[in-house]
Amino acid sequence: MTKSLLESYQKNGQAFIELAKSIPAAKLSLAPDANSWSASFVIHHMADSEMHFSTRFLFALADDKPAVAPFNEDIYPIRLNYEKRSAQASIAAIEGIQLGIFDILKNIPDGDWQRISIHPEAGELSLSQLIEKAGSHSLAHLGQLKEVIAAI
Repeated sequence: MTKSLLESYQKNGQAFIELAKSIPAAKLSLAPDANSWSASFVIHHMADSEMHFSTRFLFALADDKPAVAPFNEDIYPIRLNYEKRSAQASIAAIEGIQLGIFDILKNIPDGDWQRISIHPEAGELSLSQLIEKAGSHSLAHLGQLKEVIAAI
């Protein structure tokens, strides 16, 4: 099961990266409407999320029952300057983080997949559950990115 979760995480991440790389530069900042994110905002969100997920994985492996720090994705576009950031830098960050995390996780002992982290709302989460959430997150934003591209 854990091998398939890791493969799903990698597959979904790769699909997101490939789609993000295919978007012409002139279209990255276009949004379907005033209330929607542009492709670049989706890409920046994924880069920021991958940074968060990667630290969760590393803490789960290195610490006993570490706390999972939630993040407020709604404030990130403003506080982390999505308007001024490079989509290419965010794509490179996603790609690098996912390659590094995959390299780490493919080599851990089977028992480490059950290491527990504590989320303030969800309670105890195993490393398997954390990687499953990350893979689902990539898949959801792959869908969002497809919708943005289709609408612009």
